[in-house]
Amino acid sequence: MEEARTIKRHGGVIRPFPVGPLYRELSAICSQPLVPEDVVPVKTAKVVLANYKALIHDFPDAFSTEFRLDYSEYFCDRCISQDRLCEKAIDQWIVANAAFVSASQACPNDVNTAIDHGESIECGYRPPHYGRALIIPVGGSLSSEGALFLDIKGAGVAPNVVPRQDVHSNGLEYLGVALADFFYGWLLDRIFSRMAPTYQTVPVYAILDLGFQIVDGAYGTAPAGLHVRRAHNRLGYGVRPPISGDGAERLALHMELILRRYGVTSTTSAYSIGFAKCGNDAIEMRGRGPRIVPAGPKRIRFDKLYAKLGGKRALFANFQLTGDSRWEDRQAQLFDFGHIGVRQRFTEPLATKVLDAFFEIGRLLMPNDQYYVQPDPRISLDHELFNRRTVTAIAFQYAYDYATGRATQRDLAFIMYRAIRRAKIHPTFRSGPDLS
Repeated sequence: MEEARTIKRHGGVIRPFPVGPLYRELSAICSQPLVPEDVVPVKTAKVVLANYKALIHDFPDAFSTEFRLDYSEYFCDRCISQDRLCEKAIDQWIVANAAFVSASQACPNDVNTAIDHGESIECGYRPPHYGRALIIPVGGSLSSEGALFLDIKGAGVAPNVVPRQDVHSNGLEYLGVALADFFYGWLLDRIFSRMAPTYQTVPVYAILDLGFQIVDGAYGTAPAGLHVRRAHNRLGYGVRPPISGDGAERLALHMELILRRYGVTSTTSAYSIGFAKCGNDAIEMRGRGPRIVPAGPKRIRFDKLYAKLGGKRALFANFQLTGDSRWEDRQAQLFDFGHIGVRQRFTEPLATKVLDAFFEIGRLLMPNDQYYVQPDPRISLDHELFNRRTVTAIAFQYAYDYATGRATQRDLAFIMYRAIRRAKIHPTFRSGPDLS
């Protein structure tokens, strides 16, 4: 009860977070040399949700005595009288250090309304495959502990790139999608804390409303948002699949089967593969379009898979893992939850995607396989309430309400908390499937 009152009063969320790793050198995040790029501060940005405990833990330098002096004008009377950090002042720090978009995004374009921004600053770093995410350095003492970087997602396109109305091409993130992803990430935190405590999510420090709109995108015209996350290194398997038997493949399947007991899944039809025959042609069907399968060993493998799948598409487990993830001791951290959803029942074959197998199919589980997992009715989530379509629709409504002043920061924090509490994660089910 005290937790609920605290959230409602202050507008912060009390979401658990892993204590590390915290990076103080750019080379630890990305081994390749990175060139700084120009970003511009967004003057209209506001904090919608924040995990203040995670932020204070990761940046002890930032919230020392100097912070109280530099941001004294934002401290409320209550925090001053109790000699404690004020979350309103921390919000100002978040905006000052994270509310950026790329200089390319700030130019007039067809994908967003005009951005009210400040002067260009050369302080953003975009590692390979980061897309619309940037690494932003935060000032701090090199002799002390804590992190020195933020990761911001939805920060715009790369230099010399023109934003386009296409999948992953506008450079931005809807505020509604950011709120839905925050919810699903928190949901995974709760499930893994019960079933596999060494599986965790990369902390999201805050969700920001950038104060301008995405125009005519996948969800129409709606407020743009920004994820402010802990800076992390990546395995890169969102772009390139692992090798068969690699720890990343095992981790992905293990996590998928654990989550499926609750009806939660990382699979979508957009990340799948199917097979068909048209006359004498064998056709492989992927998200990027159908391809004719040539004769030879691959055609033999095609025939076996075609017979086994029986006309169904195989859905790939889809988890973005940090570079610190290890199968040997079941250590993993996840980021990016745009594909997480909830189902009442699973009917499609489940596969892992690997680089060195025919059709990139590694492990393949059919619905009648002994390891194939269905939602446990004792603990599964309400699929009508927690499915992606419903959660996203609600999140977009609250995003609009916040952007138009109909909802406050503390309103959204308390609503998010109540939604998480409604997903009653049973405390007694702790073991996952054995895939050793």
